[in-house]
Amino acid sequence: MKLNRSRRTPIARIVSAVLASAAGLAPAMVYAADASGLEEVMVTATRHGETDLQRTPIAVTAFSNEDLNRMVGKDLSGIAADVPNFSASRITAFNAASFAIRGVGLSDIIVYLDSPVAVNIDDFVTPSVQTQLLDTFDIERVEVLRGPQGTLFGKNTTGGLVNVTTKKPLLGESAAEVRAMYGSFDRYQLQGAVNVPIGDTFAVRGAVSYNKSDGYYKNGATYGPTIGFLPEVNGLQGKGNGKTVGGDDSMNGRLKGLWQPSDDLSLLMQYEFVRDRSDAVPSFNDTPKEPGCIPFGNPAAGGCNFIWNSIGVTQPNGDPIDNMATTSRNDGFMATKRGQKIDVDGFYANLDWNLDFATLHAVAGYREQNSRLPNTYTGAVPVKANGDEISLFDASRDDDRETTQFELRLAGNNEGAWDWVVGGFFQQNDATFCVAQMLGINEFFGVPGANETPQVLCNAQDAMSYAGFGDVTWQATDQLQFGAGARWTYEERKWTGRPQGTVAQITGDPNATWQDFGEPLDLANFGRSDWAGNGACRDNPAVSGTLTGICKEKEDWSEPTYSARIAYQFTDDLGAYLRYDRGFKSGGYNDQTGTQTFFVPALLKAYDPEFADSFELGFKSTFLDNRLRVNAAAFMVDYTDAQRSVVSSTCIPRAGGPITCPGGQAGDPFQATAFFNAADVSVKGIELEGTALVTDGFVIRANVSYNDAKYDKFTTDTNGDGVDDLDLSGLTLTRTPEWKWGINGLYSHEAFGGRMDYSLVVSYEDKTIFYYADRSKGLGAEFDSYLDEKTLMDASVTYTGSDDRYFVRLFGNNLTDERYRVASQVVSNLWTHSQFGAPRNYGVQVGMNFGW
Repeated sequence: MKLNRSRRTPIARIVSAVLASAAGLAPAMVYAADASGLEEVMVTATRHGETDLQRTPIAVTAFSNEDLNRMVGKDLSGIAADVPNFSASRITAFNAASFAIRGVGLSDIIVYLDSPVAVNIDDFVTPSVQTQLLDTFDIERVEVLRGPQGTLFGKNTTGGLVNVTTKKPLLGESAAEVRAMYGSFDRYQLQGAVNVPIGDTFAVRGAVSYNKSDGYYKNGATYGPTIGFLPEVNGLQGKGNGKTVGGDDSMNGRLKGLWQPSDDLSLLMQYEFVRDRSDAVPSFNDTPKEPGCIPFGNPAAGGCNFIWNSIGVTQPNGDPIDNMATTSRNDGFMATKRGQKIDVDGFYANLDWNLDFATLHAVAGYREQNSRLPNTYTGAVPVKANGDEISLFDASRDDDRETTQFELRLAGNNEGAWDWVVGGFFQQNDATFCVAQMLGINEFFGVPGANETPQVLCNAQDAMSYAGFGDVTWQATDQLQFGAGARWTYEERKWTGRPQGTVAQITGDPNATWQDFGEPLDLANFGRSDWAGNGACRDNPAVSGTLTGICKEKEDWSEPTYSARIAYQFTDDLGAYLRYDRGFKSGGYNDQTGTQTFFVPALLKAYDPEFADSFELGFKSTFLDNRLRVNAAAFMVDYTDAQRSVVSSTCIPRAGGPITCPGGQAGDPFQATAFFNAADVSVKGIELEGTALVTDGFVIRANVSYNDAKYDKFTTDTNGDGVDDLDLSGLTLTRTPEWKWGINGLYSHEAFGGRMDYSLVVSYEDKTIFYYADRSKGLGAEFDSYLDEKTLMDASVTYTGSDDRYFVRLFGNNLTDERYRVASQVVSNLWTHSQFGAPRNYGVQVGMNFGW
């Protein structure tokens, strides 16, 4: 079964041409329509209350509850098919969101890095990509704002925002809703919500969703024979057991209470929980084959570029989803057999108080997230040697996070020509992180006990952010509008860490082992400090190799962001706007600092903020008596000091160093994923979206986007010697498909005493670079990792009873059974590993709602 690696299919070119010429272009995302035309769509994108989407001067796409309900079998990432320039994938080796908008997206699981695309839930900023793939049940609406959000929404972002509003309790209404779904991969989903009024001014709503599946991957990877330095491990072969892996097992829910003593005052209180016990994410060994390479030879002389190829671990043949790999380790802090463990508990309050001249909005929240994420990153199953199973590289990334947030906004009630909003924001986001690694591969290089002795790296970051902001709109005439906004932000980061080592090295007790501790985070005890102080680690060359010393670093930034816009309404059906936005994303620290048992001074220093300057020209129009909407936006964004990850292995020269680097150089070998302010980026593009009411029961929506994106400059010094040794300048931007489009149709008619709905969604996304190979190691473009070009087709048929009390829905996703990567990372010159989207799958969902 072939993978999709071609540039453009004929159907892609045909559909793109049709879209560009026919004006049936992308979604206002509400199906509701009648003989009078399409329903008005209200959004909250300006924070000036609700505004008509067609009169809102920003590129935004809105989804109603009905839209989300039709995405059966999908999480929040399913909205990507209907949003131009919004790409949704996964972080490699994790069930975590990798959202990208207009050239910026996060491709790493780094716990201290803010995503350039934020996800806000009921005005609370979700701080971790690990829990951004929301279940879409019991959500009232979703709005996707494209472009920098630098003035109004929570923390600053340089890419955009996914703004989620969940359903509130309803006063005076007793109601309940239940749903059940069963589908391919033995997947079932149970969902329920109940709304109970208590008196005239209070109501409670509870919602819960449970997802369980076997998964669609097979642990079938086979590789070898391995080649090593030790005779007893030469000629061994790894072979998977063929079992189904990658299954889901998660539950999430919310309990809400709404107190509304009057029309002018309401208080929403809620508790959120997540309990995720899904399988550890398996990996596919995607390391490019190098036939005829000389094991451990110089690549320039025909040797292997990847260590994996040198020891005989080559890419499997056949269907990738049947050749995944995961281990079943349950020792050495590895819990791959148990799977991941994610717990979330959140408490939130939202106050809205109408003060006649303005409305006061107050948000307060506290959220705890504990993640235990074991993985087999290599795509290689264990081999047996000397009676033991050797897993080449397993790791568990564990973190505890506490987030506290307060926001206060005062928004004018839009009386007269002036409208305004002012406010303040505060967030404290503290995380403690440990990664335990089992480097079984070192057994092949003569390091005894490497398969039984975990290496542990721990550090912590306390991040504080507060800001003041304001925005004003002046309706100069009935047609002409001016607007401007500004925000001042202060960000502070405090980092504490210890280099990687064994349990015995970290504790100073030669007899201590991992069995003496329950989990890696038990070793995140930074009280053992021989020296400390901001800058001390960078200024003291003796820190290299010091395992019991603690490094403490601190950095802060203060930056203004701002926006300006002008909008003109030519007619009731045609408007245009021009806007400028300045975006900012905070700097921070690398969570891999201290890998390989020593500190690299260059990586102890925090990376700085990145900035985005965006210009956007938009048109919003309605035609044919409100039966056709066409919206368009052209944009140009320049990103400066862009934060980019580099996975590199090198040698840190050190006179008298205890380790000899390859080539005989004295120093310390070093390999880690780190972030640098490496890039200046320019992105230019066009977005078209619209909705057409073809007949009273037939709605078509479509979208298309085009990007011209590249690195104007991408140079960095990966080893801290003062010389830039990596240069990707001029190359195509990661996570930015050149072309992307989607067509979404719904046909409804009365039948069998109720209603039949037929839905078909076809979406296309161009091939896009996901990770660049390490050019400093002589790896060329043939070793880069990509997300495949893909054309996906989803369909459903739904029968709804005459009183709307029940429905039955048959659905199918990926009907053409495409194989496409959703994540793929090249790890320096070690290996490349990938995950894939779900193959063709079907299911049935039934639902019922009732009141009393």
